[in-house]
Amino acid sequence: MHEKGKFDPNVPPCTRCGCFITDDVGALQCDRCKATDKWKCADCLCISLEVYDGLEECKEICWMCSDCTGKVLEKKGGKDKVLAMLEKLMDKICGLEERLQQKVDVKKWEELESNMNKWLQQKADLKMLGGT
Repeated sequence: MHEKGKFDPNVPPCTRCGCFITDDVGALQCDRCKATDKWKCADCLCISLEVYDGLEECKEICWMCSDCTGKVLEKKGGKDKVLAMLEKLMDKICGLEERLQQKVDVKKWEELESNMNKWLQQKADLKMLGGT
């Protein structure tokens, strides 16, 4: 967490931890309401500074404070749409996990088959040399 300095009315605090959002603190301001008191530092957002830098560069992705997030979700069944999208995402993730597991099983099977073929070849070679 960032070191908390002295109160300065011109420097907004993080809405969670209260650290002052100065130039050396990675933080996001609500992109919807742009309120001066709606900042969250990268630590409280649980994002690395690399992710923060990427978000700063990518203007297509926006961050909203909890008040604005609630308002957006309430409009025209937004919560239902988000839940439906999350459900689809979870289905896709489950499908990917299942396919990945099948690929792992196939790879293990191929590895076992290869090892068995090598063993059978070694046995055949031994028989040809007169061993059993």
